[in-house]
Amino acid sequence: MTALTQDDVLETALELYEQEAYAEAYAFVTAEVQQQGLESGQIYNFRICLANLSGQSDLALRLFAEALAQGYWSNPDQMLADEDLLTLRDHVEFLRLLDICRGQQAAAQRTAQPELRLMWPVTTPAPLLVALHGNQHNVADTAPAWEPLTAAGWCVALPQSSQMAGPNAFVWNDLALATAEMRTHAETLRQHPRVDFSRCVVAGFSMGARQALWSVLEGIFPARGLILLGPWLPELSAWTSRLPRLAEAGTRTYVIIGDADHSCLPHAQALIAALRGHNLPCELELHPGMRHRYPPDFETSLRRALAYFGRLGTRI
Repeated sequence: MTALTQDDVLETALELYEQEAYAEAYAFVTAEVQQQGLESGQIYNFRICLANLSGQSDLALRLFAEALAQGYWSNPDQMLADEDLLTLRDHVEFLRLLDICRGQQAAAQRTAQPELRLMWPVTTPAPLLVALHGNQHNVADTAPAWEPLTAAGWCVALPQSSQMAGPNAFVWNDLALATAEMRTHAETLRQHPRVDFSRCVVAGFSMGARQALWSVLEGIFPARGLILLGPWLPELSAWTSRLPRLAEAGTRTYVIIGDADHSCLPHAQALIAALRGHNLPCELELHPGMRHRYPPDFETSLRRALAYFGRLGTRI
């Protein structure tokens, strides 16, 4: 049997959560953690919520303390606002643990820096694909999905946000800060002798897709193509007037999403409608039954997207 990834575990647990089967979801996640060693801040946070929703507030607090003891902090403000933890908001121990959590968060954030990892093909200068991780992810867990492009002649650039949501978990929540970091990365790539900056595709997952779209609308990258996976686009209505800039750059947009991605599907559909309303070239790849994640055969989706953009000097 193939071992479940963290995303697999969270997806199954979320299905149980949506059925209000909180105790069953908690038991499932805990068993997988014990069997596969999937400890992380995100897993701990979900277990804390599930324990509390199951009526086990003491267990939730013990898990919170255990997580902090192992350095697995989460965003304390989000925990305080989380409706799943509503019954703990005035609990003295919960507030004490939140203070510890804030201290760990502040210490980690003080040393956090934006990063840029480059994966190279054999032959250069190479066309460029910039791939932005989703929230709660990092470069290390994002790279494997995009690495096949190097065998097809692409340089893959993987920016990592400096904004932390937990240990090894990064987010793009602050749009202005993320945009400034992307400008710096773009200048680095523009000047790199092994990169053909004029042949560029920009991609991203979830909040990374939001930042990818914004970076192209801002003219940071001269993108011939945009690949947006499960895009989270809360500001889309305010950005619609900027979409014609994609025509100026000759940018085509390829959106990949599952029809069970209930939070992001409306965003993807609204984007496609807005692009078509401006007569901008776009394509929607809809996966039946898929929730908020990469498609299981992502390499095939990449091949379709790059074919849709037209020849950029290489192919997969």
